[in-house]
Amino acid sequence: METSIKDVNNVDKLLNILKELSNFEIHVGILSGKADSKILMIAHVNEYGWQIEVTDKMRKYLGATGLHLKKETDHITIPERSFIRSGYDQNKVKLEKLMENLLKKVIMSEITVNQFTDQVGLYCVGFIQKFMTDLKSPADHPYTIEKKGGKTNPLMDSGELRQKITYEVVKK
Repeated sequence: METSIKDVNNVDKLLNILKELSNFEIHVGILSGKADSKILMIAHVNEYGWQIEVTDKMRKYLGATGLHLKKETDHITIPERSFIRSGYDQNKVKLEKLMENLLKKVIMSEITVNQFTDQVGLYCVGFIQKFMTDLKSPADHPYTIEKKGGKTNPLMDSGELRQKITYEVVKK
């Protein structure tokens, strides 16, 4: 009786998968090629905060719309409402677990590297959007809430900023 042994070596396949995985980045957020400059500015101001110098023209405009600034007010501070960095920080452990599970599926040839990147990108978009929807602090100024028709979520007005969160896979 003859016995044969078949050597199934998947090292080359695994090396190709690792090479493919190391040749991309997943960019998530408000992406400059996919959003106009107004949305990019709004995203930047909310992510990092901003101080706006009060000019005479601005003071008159705000006064005419119902916001009367004190004479000594020389700037308006928009507080940091980090939705991308904080959203990531809040979901980092869950993201790592998802990536670990998806990586196992890639290695087992259950999904492709492209499916891996798409699932990771979509997951990140989802948790950032949820973070934005749930954000309550720092609260908007009462004047801003009034101008937004009573909406109190500091990052939600028309919903456009939230809708512009997207991802792209970039080859290195």
